[in-house]
Amino acid sequence: MTVVPTGPGPVGEPALGAPSAAAAADVALPLQDVLGVRESEPDVFVGARGARARAGIFGGQLAGQALAAAQQTAEFPAHSLHGYFLQSGDPEIPVSYHVERLRDGRSSAVRRVVARQQDRRLFEVMASFTIPRDGLDHADPAPPDVPDPESVADLPSHLAAWGFGGPLPPHFAVLDFRPVSVVSPLAPRAYPPSQQVWFRVRTALGDDPRVHLQAITYASDLYLLATSLRPHGIASASPGVSFASLDHAIWFHRPFRADEWLLHDQHSPTASAGRGYSTGKIFRRDGTLVATTAQQGFIRPPAGAVGEQRPPTR
Repeated sequence: MTVVPTGPGPVGEPALGAPSAAAAADVALPLQDVLGVRESEPDVFVGARGARARAGIFGGQLAGQALAAAQQTAEFPAHSLHGYFLQSGDPEIPVSYHVERLRDGRSSAVRRVVARQQDRRLFEVMASFTIPRDGLDHADPAPPDVPDPESVADLPSHLAAWGFGGPLPPHFAVLDFRPVSVVSPLAPRAYPPSQQVWFRVRTALGDDPRVHLQAITYASDLYLLATSLRPHGIASASPGVSFASLDHAIWFHRPFRADEWLLHDQHSPTASAGRGYSTGKIFRRDGTLVATTAQQGFIRPPAGAVGEQRPPTR
């Protein structure tokens, strides 16, 4: 998740506030209105209107739309995405996605996608596609003792409790996020550098697996980088904190539906030199590992917070 940019990265979390999950659902856009792309010329696609963050375009939307553009040029399922955020964009100006076909093999393909806004490069990504085949199979288990999503407060409820008024923007209300634990900006304290977040798309998505991959890519850019703040007792909503994504990666391992509950189990093994680094594992509700994530970004803590660092423990 990226907040106010402090470097070349884009974008941020939504403007804070939402009184209820019902209100969020009322303004939620169809996912296609957030991640849809249309071909304007061969291998060039134009994305749906930008999801406004605190500043610029939300990075998860750039990544999700870049994947959608690449998918339209490849016949195999995507298995990984590796992207770099180059500079922030203007959500009022269309973003075009230029696809370069680097490889087309009998069972795999590779695409490079550059997100451009006029003459500016915002985001560049490599996406790899391959046919699933039989082979070795093992996976980490889901973390134990995580409460069910129905028993966890949603993001709008937390924001309302903290006094942030107003609804979530429609681009973000498309997702139902339920963090298992939060760092309150009203009474921040240190936590281990790990967190779990339940999430799903609020509306039914149909059965095209490409759309579900786009949705999980979009959602994976929220919360991940903020995990680096937890051992320092800093809330992402605290005054004076800002951060911006530098790069983002996601690997797809097994089938899933993004309109059913998924658990993003996140851990930050290190923060140093003004950067935070976090990794994540995404599980289906039945405990099946379906994807893994990684992200690094600039973090600027509030004034005086650096001296309050705690040694991280998992």
